[in-house]
Amino acid sequence: NLDDKSGIPIEAFYDEKYVSVGEDFILHPHQFVLASTLEYISLPSDYYGLVLGRSSWGRLGLNIATATAVNSGYKGCLTLELRNLGETPLPLKIGARIAQLCLIKNNAVKDTQYGYYTGEGKKYVGPIQPEIPKIKNDKDWEVISHYKRQAHT
Repeated sequence: NLDDKSGIPIEAFYDEKYVSVGEDFILHPHQFVLASTLEYISLPSDYYGLVLGRSSWGRLGLNIATATAVNSGYKGCLTLELRNLGETPLPLKIGARIAQLCLIKNNAVKDTQYGYYTGEGKKYVGPIQPEIPKIKNDKDWEVISHYKRQAHT
């Protein structure tokens, strides 16, 4: 729950599990899990990326990312949002190539809100494992919450 009224931190809704390379992880129908790539990447400031699923896995019902953009300057292991869209359990071999990263030249101005990634206030800097959502760190979240409080006074 993202509502401040609940008093329950978002971390309470996530269980952490480590699975070794080569082991199987069974992704059940309609199950959603956060996973990370084995590769640690470092994008230059003049490139951004798009995370895409591989066709063979997509044909089995695997969706690998709901947020596909990788900002310029990003450093870290990519978090994948895995979902089994199929009706049967899907065995995933840890380390298998389930995704690909397409790199795109960024000719826009560098060091903007959506540009260079290592600036102060960025939410996901240098992760080496999946990270839970940090939506409440978004600047617009605070602004919207402020307006909501004013509407109720």
